[in-house]
Amino acid sequence: MTHGLYIHIPFCAQKCPYCGFYSVTDVSGADAYLNALLTEIKSFGGLPFDTIYVGGGTPSLLGAKLTGFLEEALPWIDYRGGEFTVEVNPESVTKELITGLAGLPVSRISMGAQSTDDNVLKLLGRIHSAGQIFTAYNIIRENIACGINLDLIYDIPTVDAKTIRKSALRLIELKPEHISAYSYSPDTGHLTDRASDDPHQTEMIAGLLESADYRQYEVSNFAIPGHESKHNIKYWNMSPYYGAGAGAHSMLVREGIRLRFRHSPDIEKYINNPAGREDSELYGPQTVVLESVVFGLRRIEGIDLLEIEENFGTIPAELRVKIKTLADEGLLKCEGNRVKVSRKGLLLLDSVMSYLW
Repeated sequence: MTHGLYIHIPFCAQKCPYCGFYSVTDVSGADAYLNALLTEIKSFGGLPFDTIYVGGGTPSLLGAKLTGFLEEALPWIDYRGGEFTVEVNPESVTKELITGLAGLPVSRISMGAQSTDDNVLKLLGRIHSAGQIFTAYNIIRENIACGINLDLIYDIPTVDAKTIRKSALRLIELKPEHISAYSYSPDTGHLTDRASDDPHQTEMIAGLLESADYRQYEVSNFAIPGHESKHNIKYWNMSPYYGAGAGAHSMLVREGIRLRFRHSPDIEKYINNPAGREDSELYGPQTVVLESVVFGLRRIEGIDLLEIEENFGTIPAELRVKIKTLADEGLLKCEGNRVKVSRKGLLLLDSVMSYLW
């Protein structure tokens, strides 16, 4: 069974106030951290991977150190080919970095654009300008043959729909293979004291992207057909993945049992013990079935109940009743054994998932 590999690079030039991912702004420990990552990777013992995702933080902030680390790490990774993604931010994209990545089996670059409006970028606490997005995009296109994803945030408090629409259209004009469009999340408390001018932009964004030939395949993800993110699909399909680095999560599957654990979200602790695990939990068949249903519904194509039962076990009668209730309310669509979220259900997806759980 092949796995997905996530490698966490937690360094950022500045912490975005809305971001809940583990990151630090002090890069003085980067060398020691990368050495610890290499130690962990060397311990994999032949675990096979068909996707690699280098995320953060801001991996591109490390420049040549990043490419040097990847060159040293790859011989220790049983990478079977498939998809190799590296995250970048516009302000730290350089020709040197991209040509270095071009010498590796990188097949995909994901850039955190978020908005093409300078005022919105400042509101979000981003340190790049709109102009840097387009400069970075051109550098990538001209120096590596790979797919590109651009991140967009919408439904931002105090930002009107017209401004969001303009950002979406400008990103679409660049013709990336993939666009991830995220509804603003106030998880960290940033901007929670400001009312949103237009909290219902989901359908507008989906319409713009679909009219430009991007197919929505997950609630927040759109791709030109054939360019869907194979690594992220693993998360939604509950396929096994391993997370290397401080704060990284893993989920391994053995005979229908899922083992989840994470590394400490503390760089010093991780450097001192790259093999350390926290919050280890085993999930038996009942939870495995429930997770497969709930998280599988994030995919637009939905789930096959028969397939889940064949792979993981019987779907409880109570869960089937809940599915029928949501279908009767128009939030789910049931076609034989296949269940998927309706357009109405997409707008209320968090509530749908909570109810099923």
